[in-house]
Amino acid sequence: MKPSAETLPQLLLAQAERWGNRRVAIREKEFGIWQAYAWRQYADHVQRIALGLASLGFRRGAEKYIFGSDAPRGDFEVEILKIKKATRKDQDLELVLGGNLARLLGLPS
Repeated sequence: MKPSAETLPQLLLAQAERWGNRRVAIREKEFGIWQAYAWRQYADHVQRIALGLASLGFRRGAEKYIFGSDAPRGDFEVEILKIKKATRKDQDLELVLGGNLARLLGLPS
């Protein structure tokens, strides 16, 4: 099955619709015990967080993101290519790759 989702939120919702509570989406350790969350549970949790952030005035946009990677273990160039593919404007790319972090740290960009 080829996914029709174009964004991560769309993909999450598609997986939640497809698998519901029948398949595990994510596992995390809480107090030393592994907890499993089904796709529907995970999508509901993400939606609550998104609605909470929206109620605080957060809106989408490149100025909200900071690039990070698991380098040196990961392939840094592949991660940069993913960011380039996800951003539509050169100005957005500059913000994500360093401008936003510089602004948060009070450094010249």
